[in-house]
Order: sequence, then C-alpha cells, then structure tokens
Amino acid sequence: MPHKNTLTKRIEVTGDSLSPGIAIGNTYRFKQIDLESLRKNSFPIENITIELERLDHSIKKSKDQLLSLQKTALENQKKDVADIFAAHVQLLQDQTFIQSIKDAVKLELLNVEHILSVKIGDLEQSFSTISNETVRTRLFDIQDVYQRLLRNLLEIEHVRVTPLLRSKSNPILIAEHLLPSDIALLEFRKIAGVIIEESSAVSHVAIITRSFGIPAVINVPGISTLVHADSTIIIDGYEGKIIINPSAKEIASYKRKKNGFAKKEAPAVQHQRRTMTRDGIRVRLEANANSPEEVYDAVREGAEGIGLMRSEFFYMGRSSLPEPGEELNYYKRIHEAAGGRPVTIRLLDLGADKTLPYAKVPPEINPQLGLRGIRYLFANKELLCNHLKNVLLSSKYGTLKVLVPFVSIVQEIDYLEDLIKRLIVENHLIRAQIKLGIMVEIPSVIWSLPLFLQKVDFLSIGTNDLIQFTVASDREDGRLEEYREASIPIMLKMISYVVRIAHSFGKEVSVCGEAASDPLIASLLIGTGIRELSVRVNVLQKIRKEIESKSVDQTEIAVREYIEAIKGELL
Repeated sequence: MPHKNTLTKRIEVTGDSLSPGIAIGNTYRFKQIDLESLRKNSFPIENITIELERLDHSIKKSKDQLLSLQKTALENQKKDVADIFAAHVQLLQDQTFIQSIKDAVKLELLNVEHILSVKIGDLEQSFSTISNETVRTRLFDIQDVYQRLLRNLLEIEHVRVTPLLRSKSNPILIAEHLLPSDIALLEFRKIAGVIIEESSAVSHVAIITRSFGIPAVINVPGISTLVHADSTIIIDGYEGKIIINPSAKEIASYKRKKNGFAKKEAPAVQHQRRTMTRDGIRVRLEANANSPEEVYDAVREGAEGIGLMRSEFFYMGRSSLPEPGEELNYYKRIHEAAGGRPVTIRLLDLGADKTLPYAKVPPEINPQLGLRGIRYLFANKELLCNHLKNVLLSSKYGTLKVLVPFVSIVQEIDYLEDLIKRLIVENHLIRAQIKLGIMVEIPSVIWSLPLFLQKVDFLSIGTNDLIQFTVASDREDGRLEEYREASIPIMLKMISYVVRIAHSFGKEVSVCGEAASDPLIASLLIGTGIRELSVRVNVLQKIRKEIESKSVDQTEIAVREYIEAIKGELL
C-alpha cells in the first residue's frame, strides 16, 4: 500500500506517447481476473461431458460477442479494429486450438477455468523471452481469446466494468495490461485517457486506442501503486507525460492547452493542418473526394487539398450527358468547397467496370486491358474536348491540377498537351495556372519515367491498378488476395524508384490509391520517400496520427525489415 504522503503529493512520471491529446480526470484502476487464485483453486471434475459442454457454451458465446464487436467496428468505419476481432473469431474456429484445451481437460480431469488460467500463465512467461512484436501480438491475441472464454465461463463479462459505465464523469483508466476485448468492453466513450504500465506501440491495443482518439501513455511501470481512486491526473499524450495530483495552476494551464489543441483540430475550423512526422519532416495530406459535400467534409477534417477528384462520378450519376454549363458549375462548387486549396481533377476514367448508361460501348474481350481512361477519351474525341474544356475552365475558380488516367505511352501525353494548348488559347486561360500530371498505374510508365517527367508537372501513383498489372491479379477477384498481399514488397520497391527519379527531376509525386488509406501501408510509403498522400476522408485523422507517431528513420527501417521478412517467401 502506498505511503500516505504519496497519495496527495505531486508526482510527475513519463512513458511512451501512444495517442496524442490532453486528458484531465480522476483515476479508475482496471484489474484483470485473478489468475493466480484460479490456478491454485482447481477442483476435479466428475463428468467430463458436462465440463466440455460448459466449454462449448463459452466458445459459442465468445464467438457471438466477437462477431458483434466486428460488426460494430465496421459500422463505425474502423476496419483495422474489425480485423483484430476477425482474427479472434478465426482462433475460435481453429479446431486444433480448441482441441488443445479439450485435451488438457481430459488429461488433467480438472475444471476448465483452471486449465485456461494455466495456459494464460504459460503465455505470460513466453512474453519475457520474445522480442519480436509480431509474435508478441499474436500471443496477446491468443491470451485475449483465453481470457474471453474464461470470463464467459465465470459469467463476469460485464460485472467488472459496471462501476465505470455508471460513472458520471469520464475517468482516466489505469491498468497493468490491457487486451483488445477489454477496450471494446470498457466503451471508450466513458474514458478520458488511458495509462498502461506495459504495452507496445504496435500492439492491437495500440491500434484500437489510436482509432478511438483517446490520449494515452504506455510503459509507465508502477503507476498503479502511485494513485488511488480520488487521485487527479493529467495525461499529456503529446509528450508522454503524466502528472499525479497536479496543482490548480497546472490544471488550468493544461485545460487551456487542451482547448487550444481542440480549436486547432476542431472539424468546423476551415484552416488546413500541417502534418509532420515525429522528427519534424513535412508530409502533405490531401483527400480523395468526389462531390462538393465530400470536399467540404475533407476541409473540415484538415485536408490540405483534394488529391483525387474522380470526375466520372459526376457523369455516372446522370441519365444523360450534362447540358452546357452544368459540368463547369459542378467544378466551380468543388473549388468553392475547397476554399482555395488545390484540387486535382482526374479526367474521366471510364471503361472496364465503369460505364455510362447513356453511352454505347462495344463489348471487349478483356476490358481491363482495353479502352480505359485516356484511351477511352481518345476513342470519343467529342466527349474528350467538351470534358477537358470544362475541367480547364474551372482554373478560373481555384488552383487546378489535371490528372490523366491509365497512361501507358508517352505519345498519349504529347497528343493531350497539344489539345490542352489549343483549348487554353481559345478560352483565354493561363497555362502556368494549370498543372498536368499522370497516374502511375501501368508498369510501362515506371520503366520510361524520365520521358514522362520531361512533359508533366507531377505524378500520382495508383496502387490498385499498379499491383493488378504487376502481378497479373484481377483487383475484383477475391481469390487472388494472397497474390496482392504478397506483392506489397514489390510495390514498395517500385514506389521507391519512382520517388527517386521524380525528385531528381524536381517533380512532385503522391500516392492516391487505396494503399494510402491503410495506416500501416501509409507509414511504409513514408519510408519509401513519399511526402504526399491523398486518402479517404473518413481516415484522414487516423492516417495523420499514424504519420505523426513515427520518425522518418522508423518508417525507413520498417520498409527494409518488411522487405527482408517477406523475401524468399511465396504467399
């Protein structure tokens, strides 16, 4: 028990910042099940069948809970969280995993609670000898599933957090360890901040914590012994600092600091927010948006511009070609919503799976490799001229970047540039106010990059098609997902090359494909030299936090380790 003086005196400790933010509140100490008591208090079973039925009931109940948690995460657009619970469901569906528990019950002839507590203890001993974070995370997943089975056997899944859920204030949670299912059960809307005595910045608990945006500090040994239920604590998630029993002056100061950050990051503020890596390297973060409403949402989330506006969405949502002035008015609204930020309008990317209901297109044997993107537009010259004219005219309303899709040979840019020059002259526009770029999504562009870089202002890498054409795996075919995942090291190498060549020409290069919207891959992209990303609006904050949590050195090391770990492996 802590000395009386330690309960009231000011104490400052530091740990590792897990999630940025400021939290002020009273403490709530979260305790796990007393495994030692379960290990010591075993009892023999008289009927193995009944004991195994108890286990089966717990398995079914656990599986139902996890599926519910997975569904809730998906509904809240937290795919990374949903994937964690999906992995737990897979464990419960693994007959080898389940059979190992049943075999232990049959062999020991002891209650299943005791068997599970022993297995958890064995795992905890393994943690001290394993430094590989991927392996440790997997072991934590297994431990989490054991704990869930145990709680359902004891029927205490909700009892242990009832005081927290009934709390009128939002306390700061303190725990020696936390598991992913603990966080889901604790309902983060009731928690102001989190302090964990021992954890990892890449664990599943870390992923979920950051996803909820709760200020958190980890690796603070002994913090539980320094506080009591009435302790007031300040968490500075930006600095990894914790102040126990702060003075009234400190509380007032941190409240001002908290409000200051809130004002800077509040969705309603119309000022873009710069994104910096942990070591101060600037990363430009833009958004993919396809309507004025989405652009407005992106601005509210702090996007520095619109890195990809898919113009085909405007056409595909109609029953006929737009009337004169309609398309230009649409782009005007896009620029107005962007509030002066640059807008990258991709020319119509039609063909393959994207067709217009009012345009007759002859069937193709292989549409993915047929008339797509710029090829489609060259085959429909009247559509190309009218569409390109409206896109160029929109430069009167804001900063315009024109992006050309599905480019494969440099002659396409030569032809398009001639058309752009003619339209600029005819419509009294200024060429210097318009930047021209290409999508890098076909391998032939990479291997002839210097030729393109002499003719364009910027590059935008489309990872979806780049992977599809590099490893010949249809992006719509779910059976080939393993091939796409196995191609990530190849993609990282190609992007590193593109960045190096583009920068040697002094040209901008960004990634706007789906990969940029995945926090893990976005971090790896920074390690390849990418300094501009365009992501889905709903993950802007998540990607920003991921970038801000790491230094460039860390991301570069992660890229090298990732490539080395995969090297030599097939699928």
